[in-house]
Amino acid sequence: MKVFESWTCRFLGEIFFNLGGSHVVEAEHWIQKAIEADERNGMRFHLGLDYALYGEFFSFQKDRAKAKLNLGKAIDLFNECGADGWVRKYEEEMAKLI
Repeated sequence: MKVFESWTCRFLGEIFFNLGGSHVVEAEHWIQKAIEADERNGMRFHLGLDYALYGEFFSFQKDRAKAKLNLGKAIDLFNECGADGWVRKYEEEMAKLI
């Protein structure tokens, strides 16, 4: 059941992020809640997904430093989990930010 808490928060964050405009504040709120839930519940892979979404959020906001920071956290977490495909995906995303 722990996984549903973070999934719900991350999906809400993603929905609000995709809506854009005035929903950006709500998107960030829900992404942060997903991060908190996955940290609390020890869900390392899902925490990586949260940080990847947060990195995309900051990339959209044109804050490259925060985008790189969060994508870096996601990459580290995916490395821990042995999720090589996800590592490559977000390494490519990070390379686009440079």
